[in-house]
Amino acid sequence: MKTKATVLKGTLIVISLMLLLFFSLILIQLLTGSGIEWTFSFGLFILALLLTLFGCFGVLFFLYQVVDLVAKNNAFSNRTLQLVARVKYMILTTAVVFLGILPYIYEAAQENDSPGILFFCIVLVSVPFIAFVFSLIVEELFKSAIILKTEHDLTV
Repeated sequence: MKTKATVLKGTLIVISLMLLLFFSLILIQLLTGSGIEWTFSFGLFILALLLTLFGCFGVLFFLYQVVDLVAKNNAFSNRTLQLVARVKYMILTTAVVFLGILPYIYEAAQENDSPGILFFCIVLVSVPFIAFVFSLIVEELFKSAIILKTEHDLTV
C-alpha cells in the first residue's frame, strides 16, 4: 500500500509542476505579447488564470493529505471526510473563478471571427464543474463507507 501511496503522491507532485509550467507559459506569453490592450476583460482573464492556479494547488494539497491518510490506513475517518469536503469546495470555487476567462475569450472570438474558440473554451470551463459533481459523489461514498464502518465496528 505504501508503494501505491508513494506513486500517487509523486503523481500529484508531477501534476502540480505541470500546472505551474502551463500557467506560467500562458502568463508569460500574454504579458509579453505585442499588441495586447489592457481592457477589463483582459485583466479579468489574467486574474481568473492566477486564481484558478491557486485553486488547483489547493485541491492538490488536500488530495495529497487524503493520500497520506489512505497510506496510514485511515481512509474511512472523519478527517478524510473533512478533506474531501474541502476538495469539493475548492473545486467549486475554482470552477466559478475559471468562468472569468469567458469575457476575454468572447472578445477574441468576435475579433477573429472564430466561434469555435468560444465553444472550445465553454467546454474547457465546464470541466471543473464535472469534477465538482464527481467530488459530490465521492463525498457521499465516503459518508456511506464511514457509516458502514461504524456499524461494523459496533457489531464486532
